[in-house]
Amino acid sequence: MQDSLRNPKQTRGKSRKRRSLSRKVRRAVAISCVLLGMLIQVIGITLYGLILVREYEHLASNAAKQVSIAVRHGSEFDSLTDDILSVYSAYTQAEREDMDPKNYRSLYAEIEKNRPYYYLEGMLASYCKSTDVHDVSLAIPDPETGDLIVIVDAGGNAPQKPGDRKDVSARFLRAFHNWNKEDELLQYRLIHKTGLVCTVVIPVANEEGRMVAYMFVDVAMQALLADMNKFAAPITLAILLVTTLITWILVRMMRKAVVEPVNAIAGAAQTYVSDKRSGLEENNHFSGLNIQTGDEVENLSQTMADMEREILDIEKALTSATAESERISTELDMARRIQAESLPNIFPPFPERTEFDIYASMHPAKEVGGDFYDFFLLDADHLGLVIADVSGKGVPAALFMMVSKMLVQNYALVGGSPREVLEMVNNQISKNNRERMFVTIWLGILDLKTGRLTATNAGHEYPALKHPGRDFEILRDRHGMFVGVKSGIHYRDYELQMERGSKLFVYTDGVPEATDLNGQMFGMDRLHHALMEAQDEAPQRILEHVRRSIDAFVGEAPQFDDITMLCLEFRGPDKPVRECELPAALESIPKAIAFAEQELQALECPVKTQSLLSVVFDEILSNIVHYAYGMGIGSVTVRIEAMQDEGGVMITFIDTGVAFNPLEAPEPDISLSADMRKDGGLGIFLARKLVDEMTYERVDGRNILRMKKRF
Repeated sequence: MQDSLRNPKQTRGKSRKRRSLSRKVRRAVAISCVLLGMLIQVIGITLYGLILVREYEHLASNAAKQVSIAVRHGSEFDSLTDDILSVYSAYTQAEREDMDPKNYRSLYAEIEKNRPYYYLEGMLASYCKSTDVHDVSLAIPDPETGDLIVIVDAGGNAPQKPGDRKDVSARFLRAFHNWNKEDELLQYRLIHKTGLVCTVVIPVANEEGRMVAYMFVDVAMQALLADMNKFAAPITLAILLVTTLITWILVRMMRKAVVEPVNAIAGAAQTYVSDKRSGLEENNHFSGLNIQTGDEVENLSQTMADMEREILDIEKALTSATAESERISTELDMARRIQAESLPNIFPPFPERTEFDIYASMHPAKEVGGDFYDFFLLDADHLGLVIADVSGKGVPAALFMMVSKMLVQNYALVGGSPREVLEMVNNQISKNNRERMFVTIWLGILDLKTGRLTATNAGHEYPALKHPGRDFEILRDRHGMFVGVKSGIHYRDYELQMERGSKLFVYTDGVPEATDLNGQMFGMDRLHHALMEAQDEAPQRILEHVRRSIDAFVGEAPQFDDITMLCLEFRGPDKPVRECELPAALESIPKAIAFAEQELQALECPVKTQSLLSVVFDEILSNIVHYAYGMGIGSVTVRIEAMQDEGGVMITFIDTGVAFNPLEAPEPDISLSADMRKDGGLGIFLARKLVDEMTYERVDGRNILRMKKRF
């Protein structure tokens, strides 16, 4: 339970202690020293073993030479060799292999009883007993198979008999056949119950000097391992003591030279962080350590002290820069608000004017932008429209934009065509344009009475125009030079005729050049498609739809340029309601028709539609004269007003006669002849067919008949 409630900091402290640099140093030094001691021990024992092996090789070689001399001079070696070879050669290899072992051994029984063999075997056996030689044997190679044939074998655990094949490995036999017969031939092998044995082979020559046999001398090396064990024990103890001493000395040196200085630096670093969090401004955490190791650790300490002083300087500079950045950010935010407020941003801007509907927006790429739009009434009948794009971004472009906007508006209010206004603005900007900035401007002046738009394009984007009943189209108008490049530039005006319901869309290059993450631009085709999708909407809805289309295309890509748009819908001049009141008499009908023709012409009603409406006037007025008042006297009011939204005219007839709803009257059967048809109803029927819509209502004792005709 107590372990589960252990403080996390204590747990981390214990874990940190297990992984401390001091422990790592001790562990690394101890492991290194142990490995070094083991390596020294292995090398020493190995060298000692090699020396012993060389001694045993020398012993075996001397023994072989001594036995060889004794064999040549103290025995009848030649006759014994000839006797054994004669018996061995009397049979073929196949016969020897098929022969029963006892029969084969009986072939050499007489030779083994003879004095030469008995004498030689006894001499060799005595030599083995009196020395460290384990086994001595003589053998000769079989000319047919190359196997070694034993002549005599003395000593060893199981000596071989004359005529037996020498018990050697195939590898040694190959080495034997490749032997140059001059150097000593050595072999090491393990023999059961004997252990490691060193075998030396030397040739044995007869009295004539011809080599007739080979001497094999085996020297047992049991004492080798015993000697190595005796050597290994004291050297292991000595190395262990030396390793322990060296480890202790190195650990103390490493603690003094590395661990303690590093811990001091780490402690200073922790104190530095703690003081910084507490708000203290101490700057001598590392310089007061006084580490004098004369190596990289001392250099690290001095570097940390220098770093502490530099961080303090950087913090002071950063504090100052942060304050300055906040000041600049505040000023930029204020500049953004000033710029936004300098552009028309209250919609509708002229609520009392119904000739047009206008909406505009600007979305800067940075805090402030270089694009601007503007619209203003030059007088009661003319509206100025401006959209522009200043070269560059940020504050310089915003300042240049403010100057350009004021100049365009001021010169436009003074008077003149768009061409003249831009020429004056260009000359004024070019005088003091040391930064060589420029601005593209599209300027238009709309006559609100006639819908005539006069415009000039100074290097700006192509506008888009939509007429009633048609789609948006891009106008490839003629461009002039940018404003501000040089003075004395001349521009050209062009005119557009806007009808009721016509819409104008102007924009900056940030719209078609909006770019997605793949570097693909929005382009004119997508802009035209977006306009087509919202072409029947109001200007505000059109701009909002285009912006949504841009955002959907761009996605997560950053905005690189200002996006500014303006849309205007021309609705035409306000037409007051015109009406006339006439007596309900036949003499009033021509006067009413003349009044209607005059007003319809003012509304630019087509001649054919005027003729049809004259028939309607005649029929409706005749019906009122004959039936509304009976034999009494009354009046009729004729009212004509333009339908701005629907593009037509609404005609209203008002009288105070008897209540009569012409829409409820039965339609005459025009398939019958005039003689067979009932009288009445034909005039109302004809009027209903000639207009688009007819409604009736009875209000306050008045008959109100309204008719709509679109054109």
